[in-house]
Amino acid sequence: MFNNPISYAGYPPGANGKANNTNSTVRAATAAEALAGVKTNVYITPAEAAGASLAPSVAGATPLVNNSRRGQVSFTNVVNTTAYGNYVMTNSLITSSSVIQAVASCATTNTALVVSAITPGSGTVTFRLYNAGSANTAANVIINYEIYN
Repeated sequence: MFNNPISYAGYPPGANGKANNTNSTVRAATAAEALAGVKTNVYITPAEAAGASLAPSVAGATPLVNNSRRGQVSFTNVVNTTAYGNYVMTNSLITSSSVIQAVASCATTNTALVVSAITPGSGTVTFRLYNAGSANTAANVIINYEIYN
């Protein structure tokens, strides 16, 4: 006969009585919470995630203002080949201890932008980009970012 080392029916030794079920405090996030990145004891449905991924986009010369936790800034400043460029974004959510993730891109052929530094300050962040490509960027340097506080 089979000897079950954890007692019977999958219960650990000594387990008896009924399970103690507690209602969950987790709920669905609102669209505003999903967009703002506030995710405490909530889950995000696929529909909310799709709506939240449409982050605000702002275009122009540095410095740009975008007060979203997640968004896109499109700079008209140029980065020459094998050179660095600094791009400044003003955002009221940023503190000097903010953790910010960013990805840079440019549609100009033969450009290769690398985010070499992200320096947060009080209400501002400086993205330092390096163009490792063989062509200068045109006026279309795009940075997608997310702020984690």
